[in-house]
Amino acid sequence: MYWYVARCKTGRTKKLVSTLNKQVNMNAFIPKSERCFGRGETAEFIVKEIYPDYVFIKSDLDQEAFDEQFKEYFKTINGLVDLLEYKDTYPLTSEEQSLLEKLLDNTDTIKHTKGVIVDRRFVPTDGPLVGLEDMIKKVDKYRRFATLDTEILTGKLLVAIDY
Repeated sequence: MYWYVARCKTGRTKKLVSTLNKQVNMNAFIPKSERCFGRGETAEFIVKEIYPDYVFIKSDLDQEAFDEQFKEYFKTINGLVDLLEYKDTYPLTSEEQSLLEKLLDNTDTIKHTKGVIVDRRFVPTDGPLVGLEDMIKKVDKYRRFATLDTEILTGKLLVAIDY
């Protein structure tokens, strides 16, 4: 399975996702993450888009076949979408794919991670960050999220935590 990233104009991503999901062997989605709002008993997790202007596409087609089939299609929706071609982002590298597959766990939403603070470090006990402790760059205890150091798009990814 190959992963591709397309950047859309603001407000057009849902239309592109529904159009691409009508295609055979294609799964398009906008990755989301749980975010914690409130404290104590009133704390609740709200789902928000991680990259609001980007659509992630999973396809069985390799890059050459994908280009052949969809380059012209994307040009017909002028201004709606640009395929990312900088660095190794289009398509995503195998390391980025495996990281996203672990974090997303066959859904389009990254769930929050439960853990404990040991020696001023967050140690995940349950959730997608288990096993990824080395990637945690910093933890914001007040806003309840961990920042992962990744190579995906912006270079950092926020994951909700609960301790």
